[in-house]
Amino acid sequence: MKLLAKRETLYLALITLAAGLFRFYKLDFHSLWSDELTIWADTQIHPFSAMLKYLTQEELSPPAYWILQYPFTLFLVQSEFGVRFLVALLGTLSVPALYFTSREIYSKGVSLLAAILLAVSFQGIYFSQEARAYSLMIFLTIVSTGFWLRLMRNRETAKGSLAWLPLLGYIISASVLMYTHIYGLLLVGAQGLLYLTQIRNRHALKECAIAGVALTVLYLPWVPVILSQMKPISVWFGPPEWMDIFSYHKFLFDRSSAYAIVATLLIIIYFIKNRRHLRYELLLLGLGVIPFAIAFWRSRVASPMLFDRYMLIALPSTILLTARATLALSEYFEDTPANARIRRWLSLTFATLFVGICLHSTIIRNSYYTEQQKDQNREASLVSIEIRDKYKTKMFVVGKSEPIVSYYFHRQSADTSKNIYLRYDYKDADLAKLISELPSDHFVYLSYSMHIAPSSRQWLEQHYKLVEEKLIPRSNHILVFKKN
Repeated sequence: MKLLAKRETLYLALITLAAGLFRFYKLDFHSLWSDELTIWADTQIHPFSAMLKYLTQEELSPPAYWILQYPFTLFLVQSEFGVRFLVALLGTLSVPALYFTSREIYSKGVSLLAAILLAVSFQGIYFSQEARAYSLMIFLTIVSTGFWLRLMRNRETAKGSLAWLPLLGYIISASVLMYTHIYGLLLVGAQGLLYLTQIRNRHALKECAIAGVALTVLYLPWVPVILSQMKPISVWFGPPEWMDIFSYHKFLFDRSSAYAIVATLLIIIYFIKNRRHLRYELLLLGLGVIPFAIAFWRSRVASPMLFDRYMLIALPSTILLTARATLALSEYFEDTPANARIRRWLSLTFATLFVGICLHSTIIRNSYYTEQQKDQNREASLVSIEIRDKYKTKMFVVGKSEPIVSYYFHRQSADTSKNIYLRYDYKDADLAKLISELPSDHFVYLSYSMHIAPSSRQWLEQHYKLVEEKLIPRSNHILVFKKN
C-alpha cells in the first residue's frame, strides 16, 4: 500500500482521536464489576510464573489478555483508569487497524467510513471500557483479517516467492487471537477454511500449509485445556432458540432495530446488484457466519457456548460490509448531471444516519456517560462502610472471593482487616459464633450479588432482627441486623 496522502492521513488521525476520546472519556466513571475484579485479582499473583500456573490449572481461560495486562499492573496505579487503560488503548488502535484492513480490498472512502462506524459504535466503546479480553479480541480479529486479506491479494498479483512478511504477521496475530478467546479459535478456523477455497497456485497452497502447521504447533500446549472444556458443563446461560438469531444479529448493530434493519437491507441490495463480483464480500460474510453457526450448533446439541458479547468476533466484518454497501448506493445511478446530486447525497445520508444512531445509542438511549451500567461494587462498599460506622459494628461480606471484594474495601477503609470479615460463604454455625462474639448489638451483612440466597436470608431473619435494608442498584444487597 502506498503512503497515505496528507488529507487521508489527517482524516484518519481525526477519526482515531475521536475514537480515543470516546474510549478514554470517563474511563473510571463505572465501577469495576465482578468479572473485571476477578481478572485484576488474577494479575496480582506474583511472580509471573505463578500467575501462568494458576491460569492453566485453575482459571482455564485463554491467557493472552492476562499476560498482556500483567505489566500494566506493575507500572500503572491500579485505579479503575489504570486497570482499564490497556483495553481502552486497544479499542482506540482498532480503529486505524480496521482502516488499513479495509484498504486491502476497498477504497479510501469505504475504509474511512468503516473506521468512523467502529469509532462511534456503542459495543466498541463499551467493551473498550471493560477490563476483559473482548477489546483485545476485536483488535486481533481486525489485524489477523488484514494479514489474511493481504495474503490473498498477493496471490492475485505475485506469482513468485512466498509473501513471508504478511504470512508471519498472520501467524503471530492469529495465534495470539486463539489464546485470547475460544471464539478466536473458531475465527482462525473459518479463515483457514475460506482461504482453502481461494487457492489458485502452489504458492498459495504452501502459505496455507505453513500457516496451518505453525498455528497448530503453537496451539498444542492449550489443546488439553480445550478438550477438558468440550465435556458438557453447567453455565449460567441456556441454549439459544432459533429466534435468538435475530437478537445476536441486532447486537452487532448496537442493539438498534433501525440500524440493523436498514444496514442489512443495504447489504442485501448490494449482494443482489453485484452478485457476480462478491469474492471479498462472501469471505467477510463467512468470517461472521461460520463461527456463529458452529457455536449455535454446539450450544443446541451440547453445552451452551453462545453469548451475545462473544459475537464481537463478527463486529469488524459486519462494519466492513455495512460501509461497502452504504457507499455503493451512489453506484446504482448513472453518472449523469441529472443524477449528480443524488449520487453525492444518498450514501452520505445513510452514513450520517448510521453514525447518528450509534451516538444516540451511546449517549442518550444507554446514557453510558451519565448512568451506571455495571455492578456498583465501589458504591456498595462505600455505603456499607458508612452504615457499619453508623452502628459502630463489624460487617460480614459474602458472595465473592476475598481478593475480589478487598479491592474497594482496602481503598475505602483503613481498618478492613479488623472490622470487615471477607469470605465467599459462611456456614450457619460459624457465622453464629462470630456474631455472638461481637461487642455491638448490631452487625452489617453485605451480599456481593443482586440478591441474598433465600436460605441465608431465612436463617438470618429467624435468629436476628432486621433493622435496615438497602439495595444498591445493579449490584449489592446490604442488611443490618440486631441480635435478639
